[in-house]
Amino acid sequence: MAKPFDAKLAKVADAMRDRDVLVAFSGGVDSSVLASIAVEVGNRVVLLTVVSQVVSLDEKERAESVAREIGGEHVIVEFDWLQERGLRENPRERCYECKT
Repeated sequence: MAKPFDAKLAKVADAMRDRDVLVAFSGGVDSSVLASIAVEVGNRVVLLTVVSQVVSLDEKERAESVAREIGGEHVIVEFDWLQERGLRENPRERCYECKT
């Protein structure tokens, strides 16, 4: 008898099975679990890490190291937060600004 958690992982795997998958990848637990499942069941898997002034060198290096262990294509994009007015001004709706 499958445990409820196993069923949830199976649903996630089924959603990525035989697809191209892009994972917003920090190298932390959540994105690493998703990336591992994607690499196991997906077609092309890209792990995308965004590096900016708010990401430390240690965080970037951890993401690179974990990505090497997991596999898939690791892409690092540099982003300058200070060039984006909606982020630089730190408004109340900053979470919306960041996501858009």
